Amino acid sequence: MNYTLKLILLLSLVFVPASKILTQEGEKEKYIIEADKTEGIMEGEERVIIGTGNVKITHGKLVITCDKGTSYEKQDLAILEKNVVIDDPDKGYHLTAGYVEYHKNDKHSIATQTPILTIKKEEEPIRVESELMEMFSEDDIGIARGNVWIYYQDIIAQCDLATYYGKEETIVLEGDPVAWQDESRLAGEVITLYIKDDEVDKIFIDGGSRMIYYTREEKEKVEDNMDGNKITDETGENIEEPSNPGEEYITPTPPSITVPEEVIMEREEETGEEETTGEGIENKREKKTTGRVDTYGDVMTAYFEDGEVARVLIEGNAEGIYYPYENGEPTDERVFASGNRIDVSLRDEQVERIRITGDVSGFYDPGKEGGQTRVYGDVMVIFIADNEVDKIIIRGKAKGIYYHGREEEEKRAIKE
Repeated sequence: MNYTLKLILLLSLVFVPASKILTQEGEKEKYIIEADKTEGIMEGEERVIIGTGNVKITHGKLVITCDKGTSYEKQDLAILEKNVVIDDPDKGYHLTAGYVEYHKNDKHSIATQTPILTIKKEEEPIRVESELMEMFSEDDIGIARGNVWIYYQDIIAQCDLATYYGKEETIVLEGDPVAWQDESRLAGEVITLYIKDDEVDKIFIDGGSRMIYYTREEKEKVEDNMDGNKITDETGENIEEPSNPGEEYITPTPPSITVPEEVIMEREEETGEEETTGEGIENKREKKTTGRVDTYGDVMTAYFEDGEVARVLIEGNAEGIYYPYENGEPTDERVFASGNRIDVSLRDEQVERIRITGDVSGFYDPGKEGGQTRVYGDVMVIFIADNEVDKIIIRGKAKGIYYHGREEEEKRAIKE
C-alpha cells in the first residue's frame, strides 16, 4: 500500500502526534518535516532523521522542498539534496540549487551546485546566479560568491562577490565588478546599486571608476530650439555669456569651437522638410548610437530617472571624453576635459551638458577639419546640441589657445 509517512519534528526532534504540534519552550517557530519515507538513526550520540521522496520542510513561513533531506539534532543542521527549492515569502526569496546546508537556528542557507536566487519585486524580480550562494533569511541578506551574474530590468552585472541587503535595498558588487545597460558599462573596485520604488535609483562606484556611455537617438526626433530657453547649472545659476570677458573665456566662433560647414549641411538635410527619396526615413526613426562618453575618476555616481541614466557625477582625478557619432559610427571629432569634478547631464539618452570644475584643462578637436582649441580655467561647461559640440564656456583664470592644424600643434609640443 502506497502511503506518505508524515514526521512532525520539533527542534528537539521529539515525536508527537500531528494534533499536538507545539513549539518547544524557548523556540519561536515550529519545524516540520514531511516525506514519502522517513528514517531515524543514531550516529554516535547524534540523532539523525532522513527523509526521501517529495521532502517538504516547513520552518515558520519558510518552506523547503527537495528529493532528500537529512536533519541533525545537535548540529541544528539539515542537509538538502537534489532539486532543492527554498521559499521565504516574508523576504521574497526563492532559492534553487542541487545542494543546500540549512542552519535552523538562524535560517542560514548555504547553496551550491548551480544555485539561483530570485528576489521578488513588484515590477520585476532580481535574479542572481553564482557558484555558491548564502541566504540569511532573518537578517534579510543574500551573498553570492564566484562567477556572479545579476539581472535586474535591463541592467546586467558581473563580479566575484555580491551582497544583497534587503532592508536597505542595495546590492554591493566586489571583485572586478562590471555593470551593463545595453552597450553602456560601468566598472571600478566596488559598485553599489541602490533600488528605490522597484527601480534602480543610482549606481555608486568607489575606486578606479570608469564609465563608457553610448547616447542614443529617440525614435521620433524632436527639433531643439535653444532660443529663449535659459540653461542653468546645478546651483540654478543661468549659464550666459559674461559681460566681463576678463573673468571668463568663451571659445570664439569662428574659428575654434565651430561646427564644420559640411556637418551643418548634413544636419539640414536630415531635418529638412523636403526629401528627394525615401532613404533614411526609417533610420531617422530608429534608435541608434549618436555619441559616446568615456569618463574616469576616483568615485562616480550615476543617477537614474525612469530607468535611464539622467546624471553622472565623477569626483577626484576626473577625466572625460565625448565622441559624436554619425550614422551609428564614431567621427574624428572629440572633446576632452579633466578636473577635480565632472558633472554630466543627460536627457532622453542624450548628453546635454558636461560641467567640469577645479583645475580644469581640456581641448576640442573637430577631427578631419583640422585645428584644435585648448582651454584652461576654474570652471568649464560644454553644451551639446544635436549630438554636436555647440558651445564651450570657461570661467575663472580662463585661457584659450587655438592651433590651426595638427602639424603646428606637434611642432609647438616639440619646442616645449
